[in-house]
Amino acid sequence: QGSAPPFVAECMHHFATGGSQYAWPLWLLPENLRDADGCAPTDPAYNPCTLQVPDEKAQKAEKHHGTPMLLQYWKLKSAHFDKIAFFKVGKFYELFYYDAFIAQRVCDLKWMGERKPHVGFPEMAKHDYAKKLVDAGYKVVVVEQVERVAEQQERKAGGAKDQGPSCVERAPCEVFTNGTLVDPELMGGAGAMF
Repeated sequence: QGSAPPFVAECMHHFATGGSQYAWPLWLLPENLRDADGCAPTDPAYNPCTLQVPDEKAQKAEKHHGTPMLLQYWKLKSAHFDKIAFFKVGKFYELFYYDAFIAQRVCDLKWMGERKPHVGFPEMAKHDYAKKLVDAGYKVVVVEQVERVAEQQERKAGGAKDQGPSCVERAPCEVFTNGTLVDPELMGGAGAMF
C-alpha cells in the first residue's frame, strides 16, 4: 500500500477540512474513492485519471447527485477525474465537488450551493481561470454544450427510442495543461515556456 497521488490527496484534504458540511454521493467519499478498475488511491495500480462511478440507476438514487446534468458530469469525471472540469451551463462554467474546492482556493471563486460544493464564473473568464489553475499545476478539461436548447427540444420531440440525455448535450472540447497550452490568451506572453 502506497500513498495517494497528490491530486487525490488534495481532494481528501478538502473533504476533511470543509467538505463534510456538504452532501456527497457515496462513491465520492474518501473511503469509497476508486478508479475505473476498482483500485483504491493507495493501491500501486491506482489510475488517478479515472473514477469509478455507479450505473445511472444508482446515480439517480443519490438525492441531488443524479440529475440529468450531473449524469453527464459523472460520465465526464469517470474519464477525467484528475482534471478540473469547467462544465458549461448556459453562459457560465460551473465546477462541482472536489473541483469546486480547488478552484475556490486557487481562483477565489464564491461558493454557490448549499447542498453540494459548487462554484462558477461567466464564460468570458474561462481563459483567466484556466490559466490560474494550470499555473498552479492543475489540468483543466472544458466541457461545452454541443447543442442548442432548440436542438435539444427538437431531439426530445422527435420520439426516437434513444433520444439521448434529457438536457442539452455536453462534451469535453479542450484540455489545458502546462504542456499543451497553445491559446495565446493562456501562453503568458514573452515569458511563456515551450
